[in-house]
Amino acid sequence: MGSFVSRFFRSIKEVGQSVDPDALRIKQALTGGIARVIEQGNKDYSRKHINLKIPLRLEITPPNGGAPYPTISVWDLDPANESMLQVGKTIPVKIDVQNPKIIYPDVLWAIQPSVIEFNEDDMLG
Repeated sequence: MGSFVSRFFRSIKEVGQSVDPDALRIKQALTGGIARVIEQGNKDYSRKHINLKIPLRLEITPPNGGAPYPTISVWDLDPANESMLQVGKTIPVKIDVQNPKIIYPDVLWAIQPSVIEFNEDDMLG
């Protein structure tokens, strides 16, 4: 569980004074949001079931009291944690400051390793 996230963050490297812009963007995301799972898309298990990629339709409640809004996100996690993303569950998230449709899980057991906005096609897998 923790090792999955550790591997991701170890892959983000600072070289001299340069910083990976995607890693910096994720680090600067707004904390305190809440995501409610509305729907799971088509799941993609890695070989040997070490990893699970799962598209999610989420309802995001921003930390600043703004109105809830829908978005789609694709998270990577250990299959042992799949139950944490059942429909109706809520998860703490970070919200991208450049594009609030981009959501990063603020938990140790899942990641969204990219800074792209997902769409309906991603729900199909």
